[in-house]
This record gives sequence, structure tokens and C-alpha cells, in this order.
Amino acid sequence: MKKKLTLIFVLAIATVTSYSQPFAKNNHLASLQIGFGGNIYNDYNYHMLIPPMGLQYEVIITDKIGIGNIGIGGYGLFSARIYDYNNAYYTNTRYHITVGARGYYHFALADFMDDPVFNKVDAYGGLMLGMTSRIEVETGDLGYGVRTPNKLYPVFDLFLGGRYYFTDNLAVMAEMGFNISYLSAGITYRIQQ
Repeated sequence: MKKKLTLIFVLAIATVTSYSQPFAKNNHLASLQIGFGGNIYNDYNYHMLIPPMGLQYEVIITDKIGIGNIGIGGYGLFSARIYDYNNAYYTNTRYHITVGARGYYHFALADFMDDPVFNKVDAYGGLMLGMTSRIEVETGDLGYGVRTPNKLYPVFDLFLGGRYYFTDNLAVMAEMGFNISYLSAGITYRIQQ
């Protein structure tokens, strides 16, 4: 009985390790994304002028720990909202610039799923800490612009995301968050070191 259990255990380990991961230590990931919704950009009576558009850059910094790898990276995002009053006699435009640091945990799904499609999937979650600058520009019926003082405030976000690699280096991505963007979609380019 012990020999059978040992054989089953060895075969299970060999099966799990036979799949390659879609990411590894020292991989660099650059992403371009567009967001939809978000708490920090929702202002009463303001509507979208420029949706949240962001850039991410990440480096996988560990070999596998537990069921995945750890990555760190930077994040930048730009968005604008506008408030029109009485057919543009008065407008207020708010520009939001967000920068921050992100920590990622990538789950090695291929180790747990028998389908080879999971070799192309990168599921991850993480936390972002950063700052947002809000710049307001007001315009009146005479066409003059008044810039109000910038407002700088801290932001954080928890996110879950996934990437699907069509090639070894190119993937589509989708991400859900609860603060900066409720939903983001974009593309990722992986640079393997």
C-alpha cells in the first residue's frame, strides 16, 4: 500500500511540474489599459471627458512562493471629467493624475489545472498605494480660464486581474478594482530576461 501511495504521489508531482508557467522570475511586463468607472473620479454632475487611461510596469521578483510568484511595479493613470453649466457659460474641468506602486501575486493555475490552456493564463491580485493630483480649470462666459490650486491626496486600491497570452510575449488583460477603476482592459507586452 505504501508503494502505491508513493507512486501516486510521484506521478502527481511529475504531472503538476510538467506544465510551464506563463511567467517567471525577472520577467518584465508592460501594460497599457483603459478604465471604466471608479470612486476617485466620480463627482456629482461631472461627466467623463477622458476615461482613465493607464500604464503599468512590473517585474516578477521571486521564484515560486507557495502557489505563485510575487511582482512589484509602478502605475500611472490620467483621467478628466467636466461639468457644464447652462450651455457652457460656465465649465469646470477636473484632471486627475494618479501615480503609485503596486504589489502583485501571480497564481500558477497551470500547476492545478489539467488543461494546457492554463499555460497561457496569468491570474493575479494585489494592492496599490499612491497619490492622486486633481487639477481644476474653470471657464466662464468671457472665455477666461481660472486654475484652482491642485489637490493632492493619497489613494489605495485592491485589484484582481488576468492576462491571456496569444503569443509568448503579447497578452490581453482585464482587471477589477474597487477604487481607481472598477474595470480595466488593455494589452500587456512581456519582456523575458
